[in-house]
Amino acid sequence: MKRIKIDKFLIQAVKDLNVNLFCDKRLTGGNAFVLPKKKIFELYKKLNCPFQKSYLFKIYKEYIELLDLKPSDFAQKKQEFDNIFKIDGVKGSVSTLFGKKVVEALRYEDYRDSQYPKIVNDLGWNLKTCFYCNYAGTLTLSKGIKKYKTFYDLDHILPKSTYPFLATSFFNFIPSCAPCNRSKSSKIINKLNPFYEIGENNITLNKIFEITDVSKVNFYLKNDKEAICIKIASQINQVNRKEFDEVVDLELLYNSQKHIAEEILWKKRIYSKAYIKFIRSNFSALHVKRNDINRILWGTDLNEETVNDEPLAKFKFDLINDR
Repeated sequence: MKRIKIDKFLIQAVKDLNVNLFCDKRLTGGNAFVLPKKKIFELYKKLNCPFQKSYLFKIYKEYIELLDLKPSDFAQKKQEFDNIFKIDGVKGSVSTLFGKKVVEALRYEDYRDSQYPKIVNDLGWNLKTCFYCNYAGTLTLSKGIKKYKTFYDLDHILPKSTYPFLATSFFNFIPSCAPCNRSKSSKIINKLNPFYEIGENNITLNKIFEITDVSKVNFYLKNDKEAICIKIASQINQVNRKEFDEVVDLELLYNSQKHIAEEILWKKRIYSKAYIKFIRSNFSALHVKRNDINRILWGTDLNEETVNDEPLAKFKFDLINDR
């Protein structure tokens, strides 16, 4: 939900990791692992269509560059590849079958199952919630040397069915929960980009969740959490609500969490400024950090920079800070 900054350190780390992609699978013998670039060239030699061959040869020449490609470079590359051979994503079409062969040659499944988890682990960059809904957890856990267990689907920002040349490009991926990944599918939604680059405008995550004033009054009068009504902002990360609903209906999903809203509303009524000051003063003597004190008080650290680290963190953040 909170967009991820692409700084020079992340760019260099991704470059370093991509240079060594599949290095742990470069085996010899009868069952040697064939690297993606070689697989692309083998496919190139098998095909007769000159446009498809040109498409493949461009991938072959620019393989490392495509792995490192940043979102700001996607539009130009999309145009370059579309000018050679446009893959329309229509089920059963010749171009779609070709696209599937490209994705297979790039060894997407091997990348998804072993290389991406390794990259994420090596980076120490671990989103713990689905980027789209912030409701379900997404974890990469180490099971020992070169073994990982993942609890997420890997979503392509630009679908591999239409843009197979981006099938294993790091900045074209985002961990997501299975329902959001299925809903997103091959849709291309304007501005739905988890990453942002230095100098990009409008990167602040807006207020998304709100309890309506009328329902607050009804809740306190009736002491009934079912009176609570949660509304969603008209935009989420500069994406129009109607478009975002195509991935996940946040209003439907979060109105199932009225028990959490109920707890927050009662705490806001009970916790006076004097009480909060007293708690913070006492815990400060124990050298407990402010974020940890907020977690004790509210069940979340009230740091919007960490909303990707914990399910429902943005929901709690907005309701607690709604005065």
